[in-house]
Amino acid sequence: MSDVYDKGLSLGRLSKSSNGLRGLLSELHLLRTSEMANGTVALFARETKGLLPQCRLRIQLMSRGKIADQYDDLYFIEGNIFNVQKEAISYFKERLPRVAYFFKDRAGRYNDFEYPIDVLDEAISNALIHRDYEDISDEVTVFIYTDRIEITNSGVLPDNLVSGKSRVLPHGSVLRNPLMAEIFYVAGEMEKTGRGMYLISNTMKEAGRKLPEWLSANGKTTLMIYSKKEELTINERIRYFLSCWETGKEFTRTDYMDSFEKKPSKGTVQNDLLLMLKLGLTEKSGAGPSTKYRIK
Repeated sequence: MSDVYDKGLSLGRLSKSSNGLRGLLSELHLLRTSEMANGTVALFARETKGLLPQCRLRIQLMSRGKIADQYDDLYFIEGNIFNVQKEAISYFKERLPRVAYFFKDRAGRYNDFEYPIDVLDEAISNALIHRDYEDISDEVTVFIYTDRIEITNSGVLPDNLVSGKSRVLPHGSVLRNPLMAEIFYVAGEMEKTGRGMYLISNTMKEAGRKLPEWLSANGKTTLMIYSKKEELTINERIRYFLSCWETGKEFTRTDYMDSFEKKPSKGTVQNDLLLMLKLGLTEKSGAGPSTKYRIK
């Protein structure tokens, strides 16, 4: 508890109190006189097995071609969720492969994990905090396949957070266990504004990876994080547009939209413009309403 209190003070997320973290726990109704609430047990108890057996995470390391009930390694982590999270990240750092990246503009390379650790850290935090602790029959599970990691927790994903499987929609903080989330926020382990899904999606996008996917079914939510690169292919709209415009010619967003008899939606135009930039077909100049693109 003292570590969380000190971290909260250093981050400016707590005000100094003579009662320390116990005062905060009382304010959040996580401490009831001599009886601790379940949330406090999940967050701070040294031994949770007899009190909250659902405070457990299971990691299965899979091999190519194998299915969920066949695995090469099985690893259980039990204890309060702060320790579960830390031990899970330590496992990832020890067991996940690293890949080498080469610089285009200078000699040398650097090594990094195949899956960004920041993404895994946020994903594990979300699974532990947002899981349904009323369900005592299951734990958070992590399946590590050759091309993806699947993280599953009990509880369905609220509506209007994701369109399809991977497009994160604008949303505020939606918390299944808000009091526990408040303590995780104080400790610097998660953001209060509910931007965890954005962080996961945007980090993978910036890394050029396939966007993560969220699925909810049978009372559970699964996050799939992929290792493979995002597959970028030119579509027929872009192919038609490029056939009508000369190399070196500049155009605007409006020019692109007006090139089609049946005008595409603003979202479709935005996606096409981003795709052309990623593929190196165009370059961008200016910002806001004065943004222009030049065909390379």
